[in-house]
Amino acid sequence: MVKSLPILEAVGAVVLITAVALLTALPGSKAGTAEKNLELADGLGVLRTAIFRFSMDHEDEGRDALLPGADGVEIASQLCGPSRRDGSVAQTGSKSAFDNRWYGPYLDRVPVNPVNGLDTIRVMPPGYPEAVFTGAAGWIFLPESGEIFPDLPGVDARGVSYSTY
Repeated sequence: MVKSLPILEAVGAVVLITAVALLTALPGSKAGTAEKNLELADGLGVLRTAIFRFSMDHEDEGRDALLPGADGVEIASQLCGPSRRDGSVAQTGSKSAFDNRWYGPYLDRVPVNPVNGLDTIRVMPPGYPEAVFTGAAGWIFLPESGEIFPDLPGVDARGVSYSTY
């Protein structure tokens, strides 16, 4: 003779399985945090590639390569739109007939920082060797070195500083 499971134990098992499933599916779970960290790394990779491609296409007198954001030109307009060899984005005449070529765009749009939801790039002023993380923008760019970081103070869920991403 086969014993059947009492009704209270069956209901308890169903409730327990449902509770575990709900807790693992919550947006604040570690799975959601890991996904945001991957999206953050992807966004940084896209930005770093665009900055590298820009610097390879552009040059300025006396410099080997021109990094975006230098000389006060807005970095987002340089990466997301066409630019001249000297980094200018204005639709005016060029210095010579040879320099009449447009480069870019290197991005369709600036990627959104998935942690703070911002898609802006804050350029550090000249003389700052390191980024100052405030969370006021999606990304921080150092025009003297060409480095870009997520503008996130603190550490992620694993305890890794965002400045090391």
